[in-house]
Amino acid sequence: MFQSKEILLLLIFTFLGITTGEECLDTNYAVSKCDKTKVYQWLIEVPTNKEVCKGKSVSQPKAVECNFACPKGQTFDRDKLKCKDCTSGTFSLGGGHQYTFNEDDDREKTMPELSLKIGSVLSTYESECKGKELWKVKGNILQGDAQRNCAIYLSLQFKLERAGSITIAYNLATSYVFGSITSRCDFSITDNDNDDDIDDDERDSKKRSFLVLYPTGYGIWKDRKIDINAPGEYILSLYTVGLNAFHFPLSIRSIVVEGSSFLQDCILCPKDIAIKCSCSRYAFVLGTYASKSGSTTCKPCASNTYAPLEGSTQCLSCKNNEYADEGSAECLPRPKCELKHYQQVFIGCDKSDTATIKYEPIQPKVCIGDPPSTQATQSTCRTCNPGMYKNTDSGLCEFCPQGTYSDGTLSECRKCKSELSVLPGLYYKNWNELPMYFNRSYMSFYESKALNGLVQDQSWIPSIAYISSQALPDVLSILSLNIVKGFRLTELARANRQFGTLYFTFSIQCQKSCTLFLVSLDTYAHDDDWSVIQKWNVKHQVDHKDIVNYTYVLI
Repeated sequence: MFQSKEILLLLIFTFLGITTGEECLDTNYAVSKCDKTKVYQWLIEVPTNKEVCKGKSVSQPKAVECNFACPKGQTFDRDKLKCKDCTSGTFSLGGGHQYTFNEDDDREKTMPELSLKIGSVLSTYESECKGKELWKVKGNILQGDAQRNCAIYLSLQFKLERAGSITIAYNLATSYVFGSITSRCDFSITDNDNDDDIDDDERDSKKRSFLVLYPTGYGIWKDRKIDINAPGEYILSLYTVGLNAFHFPLSIRSIVVEGSSFLQDCILCPKDIAIKCSCSRYAFVLGTYASKSGSTTCKPCASNTYAPLEGSTQCLSCKNNEYADEGSAECLPRPKCELKHYQQVFIGCDKSDTATIKYEPIQPKVCIGDPPSTQATQSTCRTCNPGMYKNTDSGLCEFCPQGTYSDGTLSECRKCKSELSVLPGLYYKNWNELPMYFNRSYMSFYESKALNGLVQDQSWIPSIAYISSQALPDVLSILSLNIVKGFRLTELARANRQFGTLYFTFSIQCQKSCTLFLVSLDTYAHDDDWSVIQKWNVKHQVDHKDIVNYTYVLI
């Protein structure tokens, strides 16, 4: 009886569409649930618009194997009733949603199923935290900045028509993000992160499973894929809190849901517009292409190439007087070179005690001509720092061996009369070169293309009398001092509870707003959390003034 009723309904649907011999082409395929035997399901051709298909026919329902679905890079061939590769210039997720972000889009309209909220650790901080902009989209990255005493929450509702998965592409320099997947029905998940296998102890019911996003490290992106074994309606929840003053935001590049539909048409590779369709959501601002058939995604064009049209199969080269960043839909005129297009590079002292600072273009070079005032400058080097001597063979400053000393002016260290007179330490006041135990690097909160063109070990420039940072928007210039041997436990230190002292003098010059952080990291600890010792923020200061003498005692 049940089987006859099912066939009758399908025949009525087909009959209503047949009035002439003309076939309606403006249709999509819907997939019924599996039949009672769990062997077959029906493919039903459905008009996308009743008015467009009025008076035209649609094909009769067709039976296919239960849980039928096309894989990534393919679409359903309605004539041959099987999957086929997407043509070049198009791609397919095989029946899924891909959530990407664009700072120019109205997220609440393009992604109503995504909710972003702000809370606090304690109710006393609630109004302060909610007054801050802790969630924002910068470029194509969604960022949640859990500042001190504040909490951030992400919630995404999604539906699976079949067993599928959800994948989060994220960057999290330090700390952890906690989350869960919930449903009104029983389900189980397989977490593809080996460090976080989900078992019965990590779920409070068969309707909710917990997960953790672990730190990726600075500038490193990871994909977290979680397989879900049953169709149904689900909610992904993520949350984290800020417990100290120094924090790095959670960055999400995309969230991909697989299994949200059985069938998916191939989609043209986007140019520079947002694409929205019933089977997927996209927000690209990229010149993209797909050179091969069966593509699962479109690739961004390389630097100095562009893809001006949707469905591009290749990228075109820019003219000599034009340039394009990676993933561009058009080329731009090359600007006239200015100092902002160049980076200072320090060349240490040579045997003639001369140091050179020159300017090199940030790569890839986009400007034309040479800017004013980029001539290399030379300065006379100072003496070595106390505790070091000048090696006459190499011309470099080196540390004195144990039991010897130097005020920095000697070419050979002298022996100490007594070990009691030795005051070991690192005394840096002359910056002829970057001293031993110091390291330089850049780091960004965002997936910044500008980092690729910078010389990483030139983020701080020695300038004989001082060392200065090269500041860039949204980029951290890091100068790290690695104290290898630590501090000796003397009787005086035991009595005063002071094991060492860090002392430095500095000033801050800033065109807009910048912050100097003094942080520490325990190299023997198992986590990568930085502890903030002190920070100084400057809104706008044209000249170097307000000299600060800072002392930090290690206890």
